[in-house]
Amino acid sequence: MSEAVATEVRQTLDASLADARVADAVLAGRLSRAVEYAGFGEPADGSWSGRPAPATQAGAADNGTVAEDTDLTARRRKAAERDLGEAEDALETARADHKDAAAETEQAEDALQTAQRETDRLRAELEAADSKAAAADRAMLCARARLDRAFDAVREAEHARDEAAVRVAELEER
Repeated sequence: MSEAVATEVRQTLDASLADARVADAVLAGRLSRAVEYAGFGEPADGSWSGRPAPATQAGAADNGTVAEDTDLTARRRKAAERDLGEAEDALETARADHKDAAAETEQAEDALQTAQRETDRLRAELEAADSKAAAADRAMLCARARLDRAFDAVREAEHARDEAAVRVAELEER
């Protein structure tokens, strides 16, 4: 509940304590917007909806009605004070929840930034490892090509040796 709403609730409950018609409208749940009462005359701007209390309509004020009105006003006051207390408790709870959620959000944002930095670091390491692997692959291809050339040279040398050995053997037989 926002501070503005809490203020409007408080003003409406104060107005219900001062004017029985407003209290009837509050208890009946017939208010369409907040009511403000300055202490003189009707509530400001006629900003409440609802019917006047029956005793006010009749304009009667005998002793029984005055006692009933006093008792009714006391009950309404207690109900309004209870409602105000509950609204203030709800406001306090909502503010505490908001504070907790803000702290949790801040922690989550910090964790996200840390994870993003770690991801960036690991990506850089991966790129470096990929570069090393590509260089090693190129070196291996060069070494294999050299090995193939050396193997071919060995075969040619062996073949030349074998041919030379055959010629030597032929020459020795003659």
